[in-house]
Amino acid sequence: MTNKAIEEFNQHMIQMASTGFQPRGLAAKIQSANETTASMQEVQRAVGAIMNSSDIVDYDYIQRFVPLDKISKAYSDIGANPAAFTTKQLQNASSGLTIWELVNGMTNFSSNDTKYSINDHKRANLGISAGNILMRKAYDMDAVLDFNPFANGKLLSQTESATLMGQN
Repeated sequence: MTNKAIEEFNQHMIQMASTGFQPRGLAAKIQSANETTASMQEVQRAVGAIMNSSDIVDYDYIQRFVPLDKISKAYSDIGANPAAFTTKQLQNASSGLTIWELVNGMTNFSSNDTKYSINDHKRANLGISAGNILMRKAYDMDAVLDFNPFANGKLLSQTESATLMGQN
């Protein structure tokens, strides 16, 4: 994108905002993103998008924007090995970040970081990647319940289980 194209786009956005324009469903999507935990897979997708924005982007440096290592360490600290998680497990593994925080980390890097002198086209593509995560039809952890009434035990006693299975 040229500087002129970016300026024209920004002016168009300012004009739409001044008339009160708001895309249909955006407020609800933002609220949902703010209330939904991002999965480890969504975080990995964000890290990949940032890393692909330039050949010289340093993985350790981007942890300040999308802290995948801190998330992985939290799992390691409880004895899990996130590197061995399957795709489904990554989709169901909480990152401790909301979708909104994840998207804002990506856009913060794409909009404000000057360490790597990423060109405007790649910055715009990274912003689009963030928008694609935000506007997904469903987030990985949309339907995950944060409670389990059976976490400390089973529903049935041993006798009830045997009766249920016809063993009594």
